[in-house]
Amino acid sequence: MNRMTCQGYLAAFEHHCLTEKKATYHTLRSYLSELWEASEQKAKHSFTLMQMTALFTQELKSKEKNSTQARKISCLNTFFLFLFHSNALKEPISLKRPPVQLPKAEVVSRNAIIQLLQNTPKHALNSLKPFRDRSILGILYATGIKSMELSAITLQDVDLQNRSIAIRPSRKKQRTVFFGPQTAYDLEKYLSVERPKVQNSSEYLFLSIHKTPLTTRSIQRICLSFGHLLTPQVELTPKILRHSFALHLLERGTSLERVQELLGHATPASTERYIK
Repeated sequence: MNRMTCQGYLAAFEHHCLTEKKATYHTLRSYLSELWEASEQKAKHSFTLMQMTALFTQELKSKEKNSTQARKISCLNTFFLFLFHSNALKEPISLKRPPVQLPKAEVVSRNAIIQLLQNTPKHALNSLKPFRDRSILGILYATGIKSMELSAITLQDVDLQNRSIAIRPSRKKQRTVFFGPQTAYDLEKYLSVERPKVQNSSEYLFLSIHKTPLTTRSIQRICLSFGHLLTPQVELTPKILRHSFALHLLERGTSLERVQELLGHATPASTERYIK
């Protein structure tokens, strides 16, 4: 595979990421760019994909910690799988990731989150859409979903009567998650008072003040605003709410397998970190 061919497949992979793997495109693209840059520094002549990969992985092992190596190698494996499905590779390539010790999950107490949901007055949030913001906090904590999953929720995914949401990841099994009565109340208020009139059920549930779909960055800012109301203040993030959801379920006796299912984890190893 020469330089021009590599660039061509990178362009095709870019299109694939934009259409199929929306949330991970920028990360994947940046890591793959590093592959070509690192390889060009080592060779001026035409070289194969495997030579380029070997040079890049050598650089990784000499400079990067295991967690960074594992992340970048995962991205490479995604690209190699794409090349195999595109018939650019005769056989799939899968690089071995180094072992990674996952950091201890950060959590916030259940009582602190309940206080935020039930006792935070609208004016304290300094938001034009306080019911929306409380709904977001309530859903993230009650369901353990990721911010990118929350931003993708459409109106037709929500069942207010049964207090449930259908989560539809692009390449994973669909799952159903549930929320409580306080969040159901906030959602109903948001839909009736704050949100623009619904035109069809395929619209996104959460919108910005500009009537555009709420971004993951906006969701993170909303979570941070709630963290500032805690004593002491906490840098509250969707990830911390997800960890808190999992740990609190496990503490109340929910099985590891059930928590794994609710989180959408592919393997038990990712879920087991919450009990270590």
